[in-house]
Amino acid sequence: SGNQNADVHVFYYSYSDTYISSVRTALDKQLQNAGISYQDYDGNGSQTTQTEQIRTAVTKGAKAILVNIVNTGSDDAANEIAALAKDAGVPLIFFNREVSDEVIKSYDNSAFVGTRAEEAGILQGEMIGEYLVKNFNAVDLNGDGEISYILFKGEEGNNEAIYRTK
Repeated sequence: SGNQNADVHVFYYSYSDTYISSVRTALDKQLQNAGISYQDYDGNGSQTTQTEQIRTAVTKGAKAILVNIVNTGSDDAANEIAALAKDAGVPLIFFNREVSDEVIKSYDNSAFVGTRAEEAGILQGEMIGEYLVKNFNAVDLNGDGEISYILFKGEEGNNEAIYRTK
């Protein structure tokens, strides 16, 4: 959506992610309300696709790039994207899916906007702990004094999932 000659180019890791879909709707509205022309891209879960989309946008004269990166498991893709933006002198914002501080430090005109995954995990743990203290007997279904649970980790190689699980 948006237009090819847009000033701001926004790269999503996948339109099919329900949460990201809500972020996209909200961000599109903010950009429209601010009178900023934009173009959205669906990386469709492929880092190769997303990196090529970014390369093309930079070549066509993007004025700013916002990236919800596909591959959070290593700095390789993020470093490549930062280098593309830096070479073109285009401001770069990574959002929602965290990249390392080293990537951000590699280019003065870049930033990360989002939560700290470890902090989110700690907050979630504290909320669960407080709930269990208040509702222990109701949650201890078999009355053995222990809470049995299953922990779902999330996407393999995703730093958000890894840190929140810790």
